Amino acid sequence: MKQGINTSEEIKRKLWEGANNLRGSMEASKYKDYMLGLMFYKFLSDRTLDWYKKNAGVKNEANLLSEYRNAFNKWGDKLSNAIKSNLRYVIKPQYLYQQWIEDIKNGEFELEKVTYGLEDFERSIAIGDSNNDDDFKGLFSTSIINMSDTALGNDIKKAE
Repeated sequence: MKQGINTSEEIKRKLWEGANNLRGSMEASKYKDYMLGLMFYKFLSDRTLDWYKKNAGVKNEANLLSEYRNAFNKWGDKLSNAIKSNLRYVIKPQYLYQQWIEDIKNGEFELEKVTYGLEDFERSIAIGDSNNDDDFKGLFSTSIINMSDTALGNDIKKAE
């Protein structure tokens, strides 16, 4: 085996150690809810941008987030309604997972953006007359993902 390449077991062990360090004093089952919830939100954000890219004919993926933001500013409710009729939910540009990553890189991230984004997602699925919207209801409720939970730590700045 080449030096620097880890076995599958070593990789699993390192990932587990990293997850435990991030988890801190939070119970593993509660931490799982946060991690799986945020991973699913990332999936929904990816799906939103992918839908927009295909339907708007975006060729340059490097500018996808900014093009989505500009289209939302220009078309507003029309774009929102088109997305909702196809995906059954809407994630506004400022609440996309990818925007959070961009904000982190720029030093502009605020934890409240996650809370606002999850709440806005919940509101977006509550609007409509389709029973199919029930699939997403309560998915990101504060009883499941509460970003003000003290088990997450007292100061987000310490994690940076």
